[in-house]
Amino acid sequence: MDLQLTSSSIKRLIYLTLVISSAFFLKCYFHYYSQIYWLIWAASIFSLITLGDTFKRRIEIISMTGMAASLSVFLAGNFAWYFPLSVLYLSLVTLICVYVSQAHPKYFFPAFIINVFTIISAGMAASLIESINRMAWMDVGLLLALFYQILFYPYFIQNEIRAYFILALQKLKKLNTDIFACLLDAEYPDNHYLYEHRIHKQKNCFMVIMLRLREMDNILHKKISLSEKVAHEQRLDQLNLLFDNMLDYSQIRRRVTDYSTFSVCSQELKSIKTEINRSIDGAIANMGNKKLYLNTESLVQQINQLESSYHNVLQIASREPLTFLLLIDSLTAFSKNLDEFNALPPLVFTSFS
Repeated sequence: MDLQLTSSSIKRLIYLTLVISSAFFLKCYFHYYSQIYWLIWAASIFSLITLGDTFKRRIEIISMTGMAASLSVFLAGNFAWYFPLSVLYLSLVTLICVYVSQAHPKYFFPAFIINVFTIISAGMAASLIESINRMAWMDVGLLLALFYQILFYPYFIQNEIRAYFILALQKLKKLNTDIFACLLDAEYPDNHYLYEHRIHKQKNCFMVIMLRLREMDNILHKKISLSEKVAHEQRLDQLNLLFDNMLDYSQIRRRVTDYSTFSVCSQELKSIKTEINRSIDGAIANMGNKKLYLNTESLVQQINQLESSYHNVLQIASREPLTFLLLIDSLTAFSKNLDEFNALPPLVFTSFS
């Protein structure tokens, strides 16, 4: 995943820094407590939970995970003195966590947290007082994570959606790079599976992100105004169109039987790949509310250059000249749709934050 310093990722970094810094401050202030290190562990790990489509749902998941983990730690520390009971308890907790992870994959991380904390506590036998202290400090760590979640509440869903739009654009950029690798790398015919696997992986990642955006869309429709609904739907539709355009122009790798034909226009294809990636970077910057914005004028120029090469060379050199016309049409459609995507209103929901 590419690193993008969007407002959402910066807020996330600040949030994690504040949680961990506060935990260490409390540790230094209350250093004479023997179980204080559980505060550091709890605050650091609970702050990593990002599940929840709404602010309320995320708070509920963090709270339930934290309370279940602290209670499990309390029991595991007391049972550690009795080996058969400890083994039985660990087996039961692990079995429940595995079942939850299998039945509801999205809750894998919370189940994993509970299981790991239980195992650590079971390996560190504690008295009743020490176990109570462990549970108490874990609850303090939980409160830290919740407090800063509340502090960063404004524009929660808006930031989440913007982050997923940026992820979707990043996947399109990677997909574009993998598609053109099939056209430009001489090893593609001999390593067909490797290149196709990369394309398949990026396609799946994009569709998972789009599914997530559609889930958020269902929540938004109950909260935002009609004009905001229309703009949001247009943005999702344009993103799907860009994906369809990419799949369309990627078909040339199947339509051309003589791969040496691509060497005739390799320079044009390299330039088009570069310009598409730059244009997507511009769309990402636009989604991140940055002032940098790259239009598709350079991309259109490179597509025109490929069309000129088609009329002068490819029409004669290629066994399937029509496939290059289809490629040019798909690239032109992609350029137009990307311009339309960038022209949409900013991602701001004034009636819902």
